[in-house]
Amino acid sequence: MPNTNVLVPIASGQIDVQTELGGFAIRYTIRFTELLILSLLASVALAFALHSNISNATAVSVFVSLLPLIWLFGGNVVIALYRFPRLLRRAAETANAV
Repeated sequence: MPNTNVLVPIASGQIDVQTELGGFAIRYTIRFTELLILSLLASVALAFALHSNISNATAVSVFVSLLPLIWLFGGNVVIALYRFPRLLRRAAETANAV
């Protein structure tokens, strides 16, 4: 079953539809504030867990503690930036067909 909820990682944003010659243009801004905060908290928690037993932070342990940020935040942002414009395009096409 595919995940069809494109808006899950998006915290807020604004969509503007403007008429132009021969049609319209859709401009938008989206924010991922809550996703960033949760990803940072996960990275900090993992960093504390890793560094509580190690006296010195190594490059590997620093990289491992950044994995939640890279995976959770980066991955979801990349997917949303790919899927959100497609969602708007399909909605506009559906509105034109009606």
